[in-house]
Amino acid sequence: MRLIRLVIAGILFIVISCDTAGDQNDRTHFIRYYGQDGDHEAADMVVNTDGSIVVLGTAEFPANSGNRRIYLAKIDDQNNTMWEKQLGDFTENAKDIESIFAGAYAGGYLILSNPVIDVDGNTGIKILRVDQDGIKIDSLLLSGASFLPSSFANSITPLQDGGFIVTGNTKNTNLILLDNAYVIPDQEDLLTLRYSESNSLVWQSTFGSGPEESGIKVFQENANTFNYAGYTNATHSGEPNAAGNFDLNFFYLTLNDAGVNSSAIYSGSPTEGEQMNAITRTPFGDYIAVGTTNQSSGSKRVFISRIVGNFSTVDKEESRTFDGEGISISPSGGSNILVVGNEITAGGSRDIWLTKLSRDLEDLKSFPVSFGASGDDDTANAVAELPNGDIVILGTMNLVNQNKIALIKLTATGNF
Repeated sequence: MRLIRLVIAGILFIVISCDTAGDQNDRTHFIRYYGQDGDHEAADMVVNTDGSIVVLGTAEFPANSGNRRIYLAKIDDQNNTMWEKQLGDFTENAKDIESIFAGAYAGGYLILSNPVIDVDGNTGIKILRVDQDGIKIDSLLLSGASFLPSSFANSITPLQDGGFIVTGNTKNTNLILLDNAYVIPDQEDLLTLRYSESNSLVWQSTFGSGPEESGIKVFQENANTFNYAGYTNATHSGEPNAAGNFDLNFFYLTLNDAGVNSSAIYSGSPTEGEQMNAITRTPFGDYIAVGTTNQSSGSKRVFISRIVGNFSTVDKEESRTFDGEGISISPSGGSNILVVGNEITAGGSRDIWLTKLSRDLEDLKSFPVSFGASGDDDTANAVAELPNGDIVILGTMNLVNQNKIALIKLTATGNF
């Protein structure tokens, strides 16, 4: 694995000497920080067709105060900050942002947050719709009786009719499916909600057969079919001691236009605890997911799985050998895949880890690469490819005793 810590140290010095983002127009590849006073945590980003980037995160001011708002910024293709703003209430936890491509609000963005709703730390689900300038259009807070005591969403998917689907999990005991075969109680179930463009509920689907599980992403295949991916520790064929084995695995299934689910296909070892964090659709029509194995030794590994044939066959999977976490994944070029995550150091801190893979999950030349400041806990959140082939990573890094949103722009070969 290629290390570039010394290069990073030099770039960090340059960025620290600049007080704000947008001051380094002579630099094509860089690490740049976003946010004002207080701590900031990265969440997700959107790369637009013109090369501009919209960055999503959470701002907390003062640091450790619990006063958390949604942070949003747009950077043009020349690396200038066009605007930045804060949205929402003061208990936000920004999670996902997606471009709206159909309907009356096409060109804007859907933002997903999981705000804290009580003193016990339970969360609700909030959706904000903003225009192309980040100006709020409307919002929807899902925290009523159907979502209590706590629900959490991992992603939002814009739909062809201008509506959207949210997926994650719920701990609502009125919705959790009971199964007497479990020796431990069911703790949460999958939660999927479809809304129209006017924010009317089209259907709510709650299902699951394991004590711990969560939906990660929904993909719309056509007007009547949706591909659904996540993780679960439900028992299934191929696992030893089925009645008492609660090993996490990736799972894949389909939903029909009423939200009714098919039987699941599973991916992963029967003993290593694979927890999905992200999944992407490739230009070939198949899907590649990334996550983390939680091994019995206490160590973690990056786990990657490929499913083909409209969620019909898992045809390739692998676990990386170093200690680390798989966080995000994105298509690259015509047939390659970008994967970003965290490498766990001997001291227990994390560095950002990046690789570019062929469709057969083989590292391309010059990859993988990891980087970060020695001793700091630097973490990845999202990865994408720009129209010119450059790579952008969104992460959270420490800067002068505060966490900041970091945008890292690299060449196609992973260099500065």
